Amino acid sequence: MATEVDRVAASICGPGAGALDREQALIVAEAQIARKQIRRARAAIMDLALPTQSPGVTASVPPVERCALYVDQLLRLERYERRALARRKRAVRVASLRD
Repeated sequence: MATEVDRVAASICGPGAGALDREQALIVAEAQIARKQIRRARAAIMDLALPTQSPGVTASVPPVERCALYVDQLLRLERYERRALARRKRAVRVASLRD
């Protein structure tokens, strides 16, 4: 993951960026990669919530209850995503104030 963060940060700030700009670009890149991982995790949970793909959940469990089993995980991902977005927004704001 570190190399991906470095690659994204380098594309954001460019090779001649100062230390502070590079730091803000790293924060933005980390948040972007976290969001990508969150989207993948959310999609995997949603796939599990589908009636035909829920391992260990019998067909006798109603669809609404089956989905309710995954709500807590989805809510945690939502909070984590909001925090990542806030970190990204703050880093962009700091970087734009320097320009």
